Amino acid sequence: MVMRGRGGQFYLVAAIVIITILIGFSVVSNYSRNKEVVKLYDLKQELNIETAKVLEYGTYRTENADELLSDFAENYAAYTGEGKNMYFFFGNFEKITAVGYQDISTDKLNIELRGGGGIKGKEISCKIKLLDRNGEIISEETTTSCAGSLGGETEMVQGETITFEGFSTQKGTIEEQVHLLIDILGSEYHFRLRTGENFYFVLEQIVGGERYVVSG
Repeated sequence: MVMRGRGGQFYLVAAIVIITILIGFSVVSNYSRNKEVVKLYDLKQELNIETAKVLEYGTYRTENADELLSDFAENYAAYTGEGKNMYFFFGNFEKITAVGYQDISTDKLNIELRGGGGIKGKEISCKIKLLDRNGEIISEETTTSCAGSLGGETEMVQGETITFEGFSTQKGTIEEQVHLLIDILGSEYHFRLRTGENFYFVLEQIVGGERYVVSG
């Protein structure tokens, strides 16, 4: 009876140790995942601050905002390292530029500009240019609906750019409200263009098998 009691106690202790180890692994795994997610949200805050500084610098130095923001996007994508898809959008009512850097997937990025607050049926005509990472034009067209895309091919986007310019509506002038609509894997993000220079972004990361996206 005593020996069986000790044996049962041994197995009980062993079970407790195993459960404790498994819980420990789970806690560490969740901590690591949460840490990565927090980093992604930290990048969002950092981008909001840094782009404001870039735009302020460009205004003070009266330099070309498009060139400054394009250089900033490239440097920032390199600075954050691997493991993310990063999309940047900048410009004004004359020209909008979208540039993508993919490191985790070849997700297709659908981009559209609409008038009337982004309402469907308020299409804007514009000229669209698709450029490679060296700035060489791949394709160029004028469309009655200002919509284009990046990615979606077998290779990841690495600095490829699409620009939208020469906006006009059926009335010939741009309505007061113009929205930039971004669609990634069926998830849509809306940004309203403001007067002056605009800068928006969408960051995508896979953590623990789950997809996380931040925008701003």
